[in-house]
Amino acid sequence: MKLTFKKSERLTSRKIIDKIFAEGNMLKKYPILLKYIAVEFRDEQPLKVVMSVPKRRIKKASDRNRIKRLMREAYRQNRMPFKEKIKAEGKSLALFFIYNGKENPDFATIEEKIKLILKELSRVLSNESKEEL
Repeated sequence: MKLTFKKSERLTSRKIIDKIFAEGNMLKKYPILLKYIAVEFRDEQPLKVVMSVPKRRIKKASDRNRIKRLMREAYRQNRMPFKEKIKAEGKSLALFFIYNGKENPDFATIEEKIKLILKELSRVLSNESKEEL
């Protein structure tokens, strides 16, 4: 199974991004913040993702790009169990990862936090589905 991060998995819709900030839920695991919302996509993708590093926090563009690359790589390597669970439940989510730290992190830190966030999100979504029953 390939673990590539395809273009179809990237969230590019401005309307959905605005909706995430207006109505979405939030999870925090410093230095990463996740905003998410349940959305139906036309291309049947269960997950679409955006990575962001604010210019206000990290001044150099090269540092922002490096952090986004680290976040994408950590997400790419650890998304499959979460993606399979979401697909099995018939849900689809739009995820917006935001880096809120002021320092340049290493890959291990980013990966650990992404794993924690995905685990927490999985738990939150399973609790929501239990409450619906």
